[in-house]
Amino acid sequence: MKVITTVDNKVKKIETKLSKLDAVQAEVNTIALRLCPLERALKETQAKYTEIENSVTDLSNICDGVKERIDREARELDSIKRECIENKSEIKELKEGVGRIGIENLTKTNGDKDKIEQLRDDITDLRCRSMKSNLIFTGLTYNRNENCEEKLRNFLYHALEIEHFVELGNVHRFKGKLQNGARPIVARFLYHNKLEMVLKLGYMPRAKPFGIKEQFPEEIEKNRQKMYGVMKRAKQEGRHVSLVRDKLYIEGELYIPAYVTGDQDPTNTRQSPMASDPQRTPSQTQNVRQANKRPKTGYSPNSNLE
Repeated sequence: MKVITTVDNKVKKIETKLSKLDAVQAEVNTIALRLCPLERALKETQAKYTEIENSVTDLSNICDGVKERIDREARELDSIKRECIENKSEIKELKEGVGRIGIENLTKTNGDKDKIEQLRDDITDLRCRSMKSNLIFTGLTYNRNENCEEKLRNFLYHALEIEHFVELGNVHRFKGKLQNGARPIVARFLYHNKLEMVLKLGYMPRAKPFGIKEQFPEEIEKNRQKMYGVMKRAKQEGRHVSLVRDKLYIEGELYIPAYVTGDQDPTNTRQSPMASDPQRTPSQTQNVRQANKRPKTGYSPNSNLE
């Protein structure tokens, strides 16, 4: 009987421990259920961390590319600056050479005249080269303490609708008296394709009433003005024209005005069309003279970009 009692007590103790094990098992199951969301959250966090790490890598690559581009453009800008300095030095040397030689002594012989003309042509050519990356903008209002580059960038963005960044060098207004309330702004473009794009957009209706044109030395600009009427009339006739500096080409042939050649032969196709047409009536001649007037640059003092 005593043995049975002892066994019964041991069985009760075992049952008690088993009940505690069941409780522990229930708690373990509860903890496992709680850990499942945490495990999922951990996996999502790891995925986001991997995504962020990839994004950081991409940004690092982009930054490296931008830095490389900035370094390349800085080198190109330094090269352009050195070229400008060299051009200025050559112009100065040529001017000093002309001063030392003396124009009065050089004009005594035809050979000396040729040297003078050659020196003048060289100086003009160097000045054209130094201005080849410049554009002149007219019609932009003047404000005291203004930032010319910022004003020009606003014009490119709002008037010409150029949304990307355009690399510019020096931007300033011309010195001297105001022209209709505002001096023109001259800007140097670091890349010629950007200059051509802006110049092309300057002929669009949305660019009016502002004016955009290339910068040339004064003597070149005067000769270009003489060609505007002929060029306009040739375009109206559907002929292909090209104005390179102060040289006008019509259908690939250099146009030489009659006042230069002195040739009044109507069969000369290279002279002025007005002089080569003996059948032109007075009214037609008047119309041609009107067409020969230089076209307006698109500037209007009443329509300014603030």
